[in-house]
Amino acid sequence: MLTIQSVLQTTTKSTKINMQKLVKFDDLDLRLLIEHADSLYQENKKVLFNSLHEGMGGYLMLNYAIGKLYQDQNLLDKANRIYQEIIDRISDGKVHDCHSFANGLPGICWLLDYYSQLTDNKSLVVGPEIEQLLKESAIKSFEMGYADPLYGGMGGLYYFIMKYGEYNEDIRDIFQAFYRNGKKDELGFRSRNAILEEDVDEEYDIGFAHGLAGYVSILSMIKSSTPEIDQCIAESLHYIELQYREDSVSKYPASLLEASTSSEEMDEKYNIRIGWCYGDLSIATMYLHLYNRTGNKSYFDKALNLAMGTLVRRSRKLSHVNDIYFCHGSSYLYFIYNLFYKVSHEERFLKQSLYWGRYTQTHLHIEKELKKNSLSFLNGIIGPLFVWLYADKQILDKRIFQSYFLNI
Repeated sequence: MLTIQSVLQTTTKSTKINMQKLVKFDDLDLRLLIEHADSLYQENKKVLFNSLHEGMGGYLMLNYAIGKLYQDQNLLDKANRIYQEIIDRISDGKVHDCHSFANGLPGICWLLDYYSQLTDNKSLVVGPEIEQLLKESAIKSFEMGYADPLYGGMGGLYYFIMKYGEYNEDIRDIFQAFYRNGKKDELGFRSRNAILEEDVDEEYDIGFAHGLAGYVSILSMIKSSTPEIDQCIAESLHYIELQYREDSVSKYPASLLEASTSSEEMDEKYNIRIGWCYGDLSIATMYLHLYNRTGNKSYFDKALNLAMGTLVRRSRKLSHVNDIYFCHGSSYLYFIYNLFYKVSHEERFLKQSLYWGRYTQTHLHIEKELKKNSLSFLNGIIGPLFVWLYADKQILDKRIFQSYFLNI
């Protein structure tokens, strides 16, 4: 099996990587990250640590994953204590954000279920009172125009889909709140996301993290087919495909402002990064989700063709990669091209994955990471570490990426 380490051992001078200066995860004692996490926990446990993506989630998974990597029972035991502490926090009502998957109760509940599956712990039974609270919070978020997967009502819907899979009353009620608060006309379906800081009237986000590609991907995870879900997906796809431009850097924009927009502004919206959050790879990922749900090969072909079209953007400048993190950095590209290789067996995806894997390792500066006040899944060291532990070490399985709404 090809890994970053084996590729590094056979890298030629054409890669322009200085091997003497290259720092790899393999070269580090990653228990330094545990010390960093312990420090952040002590500083922020009353404020930050009610969060999957920014706090307790990273703290729990760091101890578990690094404990597995080094076969360190003390770290594994500590992970179990953190797990129990999270349960106690929920029981004591100390999680106040009840709609955000990234920072609130839906994501924490997903984490408890995932961790219990990893470790054969008895999972927290999320009772009807908590689930009613999650449901009501999701519905209210949609009514306020906060559809966002990470920070809005779609995160609550995602929790129920991940737990139950099949279409049920809770999923139906939350979905209907989402659907009736969107906009439907001859252009298709789209939903405002007023939670975004730069959101303006009549602007509709297309991307995976905050917009239509994410909404469709989450809806595609409902195992049973229903006419209203199918209709919403079809209408959303119609709207997305209307934005396709063959002659642009990106084939799809970050968002569409339906009010008057200058040609310069539109060109800028199409000149966007390839990443988890936005861009053609996020649309390709959406189509891969749809293929997994329906078996429709046209979705599979669409996903591969879009992903293949991004392969020419093999540099920091062309890809707009500006860090190694998962949200819009190189570790996501390492992961997603690896995934496209596994589903297609197309060698060009593997080469692209290994390229971005090398890039991630080359730009890993652990000293800088230890100075950051962050355990972020999206914008911190946790994301690159997850990818490495999954792809190179097989310590984590791909279910961990459900925390990024990836279930393929």
